[in-house]
Amino acid sequence: MHPLLDVFNIRFDNAARRLFDTIGRWRRVDLQDLERETGFDRLTTKHNISILKTAQLLGEVTAPIEDFTIYYLTPEGLQTYEESSNQK
Repeated sequence: MHPLLDVFNIRFDNAARRLFDTIGRWRRVDLQDLERETGFDRLTTKHNISILKTAQLLGEVTAPIEDFTIYYLTPEGLQTYEESSNQK
């Protein structure tokens, strides 16, 4: 799927949007805190992380313990987040 189509889908998928907005507010967050903040279970969180990574809006720094893997906005993700925040 083309990254622009993924961005379109993220804007209309509440779970992906919530995850994206959470990471946008924090700029970088570990998996454990992301789950706690969004209230999503591990499967939902990982699924939406995958969507955001495919859209090239999210990057990750892996850790030996999965809970401490850091997720952050890529430059494209930051631009998208700032543009969407200005539209609210």
